[in-house]
Amino acid sequence: MSKELLPTPCGWRILIEVSDIQNVTAGGIHIPDMAKSNERNLTSIGKIVRLGKLAYNRPDLGINDPWAAVGDYVIFGRYAGSRIELDGKEYRLMNDEEILAVVPEEIKAKIKRV
Repeated sequence: MSKELLPTPCGWRILIEVSDIQNVTAGGIHIPDMAKSNERNLTSIGKIVRLGKLAYNRPDLGINDPWAAVGDYVIFGRYAGSRIELDGKEYRLMNDEEILAVVPEEIKAKIKRV
């Protein structure tokens, strides 16, 4: 989906493209759609695709130094944010403070799902 067609997060919210689940394992086993759906609900890694204008800019909370940016892979809580499905991809719209960690560069190359 074109980035222009994605929803624009308001305020301090972030739009994350959730890492997808592969259809076939490394050993060649096909994963049924129901199993993929269940695993997707447990997935907690994704790529930031959009930031709201106030994300990481909240002087009232002492937050004015962003710890994540568009393009970063991040880890977030299993049930964090609101789920949105667009063109078969899952996105999560969540508050900036719901990001738990940024995935290091060395590990990004191993994430083949997004």
